[in-house]
Amino acid sequence: GLMDIAIGVSNTAASLETARTMGYTVEGNTIIGPDKYRYTVVEQVEGRTEKFMHVTLRVADLAKSVKFYTETLGMDEQTHSYPKQEVGADAKYAVVGYSSGQSLVPLVLIEDGAKPVIEQFEGRHAISMPEPDLRKVYADISKNSKDLIVHELQELKEVLGLLCIFIMKDPDGFELCIVSSETFDKAVLSAADWKGPDFEQRRAFLDERAPKNKKGLSS
Repeated sequence: GLMDIAIGVSNTAASLETARTMGYTVEGNTIIGPDKYRYTVVEQVEGRTEKFMHVTLRVADLAKSVKFYTETLGMDEQTHSYPKQEVGADAKYAVVGYSSGQSLVPLVLIEDGAKPVIEQFEGRHAISMPEPDLRKVYADISKNSKDLIVHELQELKEVLGLLCIFIMKDPDGFELCIVSSETFDKAVLSAADWKGPDFEQRRAFLDERAPKNKKGLSS
């Protein structure tokens, strides 16, 4: 399941202290966010503009997961070219991701003996790729691993163009939203207002729709 999200900062000590001052729990180099997601602060890589450094997933079988992400989704293994990760003596890890662009966010896959737990909390990853590649991936999955498909391929006529999308899961059940980059990337950019989230509005929105025993848990 989802373990943490690594954020690149210019000064880790100052970032952690700011988080404490704001009332967040800090464990080592990790900040526990408002919804209990874990954000690990790391030194920003020189020349990299993207602040999201990587996302860490716990997997049951590292070799199987690496094979899935590289052979099925076309990622590259980047373990030896990516900054070394501290994962504990009994754990092993690999780094996978796409290589065309310094702003891309890789996955750190960790096998530590614990069973991955996949719940609603884990959410989904959105993976954007060119439409021809998306169709090849979908054809391969449909033929060889149809049980991994959650929602079949759809073609949506959006204002900015045709959006191809399907939902699948990885070998551990983590859901992936595969979308065509030609339209998705433009849609994301057009929707960005560069403002932080309104957590008060978000809590109210969730509480209005949550059962009585779940109200207030979003914060």
